[in-house]
Amino acid sequence: MSNFLLEVDAFFTRRPLFFVGIYALLATLCVFQPSTELILFSLCLSSVLYKRLKILLPFFFVVYACISTCFFYPQIEEQAYKGIACCEVASIEQGSLHQKPFWRLQLFIYKMGPYKRLPAITYCDLKSRPKGGVLYEVEGSLVKKGSSFVFKADKNARWKEKSLSFSFVEWRYRSKRACKLFLHRYFRPTEALEFLEGLLVGEFDNQIFSEKFRSLGLSHILVISGFHFTLIVAFFGLLFRFLMPYKYSLFLLLALSSFYALFIGMTPSIGRAFLSSALFLSAKLLGRVADGLNSLGVALIILLIYNPFFALSIGFQMSFLATLSILLFYQSYDLFLSSFFKKRPYSYVKDMKGCDQFFYLLLLFLRKNVALMLAISTLCLPFTLTFFRTFSFFSLLYNLFFPPMVALCLWAFCFSLLLSPVVPFLFSFVDRLTEEILSFTTHLPYWIYQRNIYEGISFELYTVYLFSALMIGIYFFQKIERAGYLPVSI
Repeated sequence: MSNFLLEVDAFFTRRPLFFVGIYALLATLCVFQPSTELILFSLCLSSVLYKRLKILLPFFFVVYACISTCFFYPQIEEQAYKGIACCEVASIEQGSLHQKPFWRLQLFIYKMGPYKRLPAITYCDLKSRPKGGVLYEVEGSLVKKGSSFVFKADKNARWKEKSLSFSFVEWRYRSKRACKLFLHRYFRPTEALEFLEGLLVGEFDNQIFSEKFRSLGLSHILVISGFHFTLIVAFFGLLFRFLMPYKYSLFLLLALSSFYALFIGMTPSIGRAFLSSALFLSAKLLGRVADGLNSLGVALIILLIYNPFFALSIGFQMSFLATLSILLFYQSYDLFLSSFFKKRPYSYVKDMKGCDQFFYLLLLFLRKNVALMLAISTLCLPFTLTFFRTFSFFSLLYNLFFPPMVALCLWAFCFSLLLSPVVPFLFSFVDRLTEEILSFTTHLPYWIYQRNIYEGISFELYTVYLFSALMIGIYFFQKIERAGYLPVSI
């Protein structure tokens, strides 16, 4: 037991920013959703970090006090609160329901009666839409639904402009619309183009398409996330590396990733991916090595300072858990699977026959993907069963091969866009390739889309599992690192 505690203590000694980020998240959640389980989790974590309680516990209570003072979290359950809201548009999306188009707006309510600094969703028709970058006053009602809020303006209420404010919201909406018009002007409108366009700009309007992906456990492909951001940054990173010196490519890639993050919007998962990549690139520019877990902790702290309500977002929690799972468990699973699929030296693989070489690389690809899937499932699968209570067994199979195929299509699409003036027929090949891959998800028998519904895991049991899994993962992570294996960086 003492050896186990020493390993955990050594892990946090090398990664102080990671556990500060964990405590910031726990303090924020305790403000907005206080529960016995969260307090118990904090105490259990404190018990294994007893040497640092002099720093951690004061930090925990300072964060708790600051958020409690600055934010008033309304306990609205049955009756809506009516009043005048002082708000600003934070994001703009256009959707449709029963072939009736509407606007879906994310608001940031600065003040509404006793409540202040709240994110809320509102819907309005196409005739009237408040603009981004303007502070409004409007009469309406605020309703709490789950952990989020919905603002409903009164029927004849007028959005009164109070003042202008600096915002990228309107520019972002117009830029995305211009990008879509450009693609539809030069490329044939197909299901493949709709899919690739959605991956690029982060908006999917086809509800049937979205539901099929959700049924197969692939909804993370359609929701713009760190997965897409990392693919785009990796593509241009490889491209710049061939066109210019290394340091110039890093600087340009940092600027491009910042621009792309502004273009698609700073959602919780995008914020996490952008900050992690920015820290990694900055470390490379300074000639230092970035630790993935410390970078995750820094991203966590910055995002919670920027918007503490991110802690309540399911997307934020899933993105954080998925990244933590990869960083903490991937190497362990990969080493375990290496005992079945032996790793060969490069010189040995180079001398193989063509057929043997192909099958070896295929097995290597499968081993890496299985290790990645097992790592993510370690923390995310129990989370899904706890909060969504549904699970499709086909998601295990599809998550094994579909994300790499999507990465291939997205890279080919970006390549075809760059070369479209020179090689116009290249997109036809990408379109055909994407159509074939999508046929594995959109043209299946109906029974495959049926999701199994479970009673789920109780939150108490999930809390115990999460703490145990983290401690075991940290222990083996330390053992592997001591053995000389390099940790994963994201």
